[in-house]
Amino acid sequence: MTMKNFYERRALEYSRVDREGIARYRIALRMVDLAEGCAVLDVGCKGGHLRDILREQGTQVHYTGVDISETVLGMVEGPGDAFRQSDVMDGLPFGDGAFDVAFCLELVEHVENPSFVVRELKRVVKPDGAIVLSAPNPYYYEEFLANLLHRPDTEGHISTFTPRAIRRLVSFQGLDVERTTGTWIRVPYWPFRPVRSGRYFLMRLCPALLACSVIYRVARAR
Repeated sequence: MTMKNFYERRALEYSRVDREGIARYRIALRMVDLAEGCAVLDVGCKGGHLRDILREQGTQVHYTGVDISETVLGMVEGPGDAFRQSDVMDGLPFGDGAFDVAFCLELVEHVENPSFVVRELKRVVKPDGAIVLSAPNPYYYEEFLANLLHRPDTEGHISTFTPRAIRRLVSFQGLDVERTTGTWIRVPYWPFRPVRSGRYFLMRLCPALLACSVIYRVARAR
């Protein structure tokens, strides 16, 4: 099975409203200051939640979303001319320095060559721009228990990234991690209510121990 076929099948299980994805985007947006009229790329955009949040906030940017799945892009509501179907492993279909900021949330753990993805993100972002990455936290209790109990992966994860591994991954491309934050914790047996890191000092201080996933602001090394 090819990666595209896998994610076309996965897309049939997606809900139009991804509450975790929306919460993650809202936290990730705190990592950057988006100037009016700037160009924003969203790699692995699914149903375009980042675009919807930016519109809701009244942030006037030029948004472009990319996803491997035609099925999931078919879930996008409203005008779809800002979206493109593309496999990042074939290279991003944009020129050098086309964007001010690129978001790539919960994607590097899914691809065969994460270094290539980071290199492509660096290529399409302006030299003074920023990249916002996120990856699941391998120390999070749910990840730990899943590995301990040998539960099969159903998400298509190929790689696991500790914060140290992310720093090394981006350093190979001449990039530095400038800031990190956690996303949320889940309280077992409670209805899903993502606990945002902005409200909890310890999760901001040590996201690698407490957060479900970790978000990184990355830029060219100075």
